[in-house]
Amino acid sequence: MDGAYPRGWTAGGAGCFRCSVPCTCARSSGYRRYGSADLLRLVQIRTLAAAGVPLAEIGAILDADPDRFAAALVDVERRLTDRIDDPIARRDTLRRLATGDRALLPDRVLAKLDRVAAELGFTPDDVTMAREGLVLIRALVPEGFDDCVTKVERALDDPRYVSLVKRLWCAAEWEPEDPRIDELATAMADHFLAHPSLMPIPAGLRARADGAIRYSLLSHHGQEQKPAWARLDELFEARMRSAGIDLP
Repeated sequence: MDGAYPRGWTAGGAGCFRCSVPCTCARSSGYRRYGSADLLRLVQIRTLAAAGVPLAEIGAILDADPDRFAAALVDVERRLTDRIDDPIARRDTLRRLATGDRALLPDRVLAKLDRVAAELGFTPDDVTMAREGLVLIRALVPEGFDDCVTKVERALDDPRYVSLVKRLWCAAEWEPEDPRIDELATAMADHFLAHPSLMPIPAGLRARADGAIRYSLLSHHGQEQKPAWARLDELFEARMRSAGIDLP
C-alpha cells in the first residue's frame, strides 16, 4: 500500500490506485511490481471480504484445493444468504406490525388460534387475550414456545380438555366466590394429573434461575381484568402442588 497520495494517482497511469496495481508509472519508482495474478487475487480477496468472510480466513480459502475451495464458497454463500434473510424478515415483520401483535407470532400459530377460537366461540377480546398470552410465552421462554404450542395442539384433540377450556373462558365472567370455580379447579387438576405431559408449561422454564417469576407472569396474564381467574389459578395450583406436582 502506498501513502495518502500514491505515486501515479495523479500521474495519469490507468489502474494506479491505492492498492498499487501494475502501471507503467510505477515501474521505475522502486515499488514492488505487481502482475495480473496479484490483481486477480486482490479481486478475490475483496469479493470474499465484501461477502462477510473474516480477513483471517480468506488466505486459507484461496489457497485450498479446488474441492475445498468450492465447499468454502458454498458455506460463504450460505452465511451471506442468512445475513440477507435476516433483514428481509425484519422488514416483513415491520410491515406486519400495523396489524398489531399478530406480527409477533408465526403464521401457523395464528391460523391455529383463529380456527380454535371459531370452534370454541371466542369473542374478539378472548382472541386478543389468548394471542397476547402466546406472545408472552414466546418472549419470556422462546426456547420452549414450540414445545408449548405442540402440547396445546395435542390437548385440543381431547374432548375433555376442550370442555374444560370452554368452562375456563366462561368462568372469566363469574364472581370470585362462585362455587363453580372450586369445582372447575378440581376438574382441571384431575385432568392434568391424569395427563401430566399435557401441562402447558414451556420446556426450559424450570431450568431458568428466574423461572418462578416468568411462570408467574405467564400464569397470571389476564387476571387483572378477570378476578375469577385469579381465584381459579390459586385453587388449581394448590391442588397440583398438594398432589406432588412441582410447578415453577
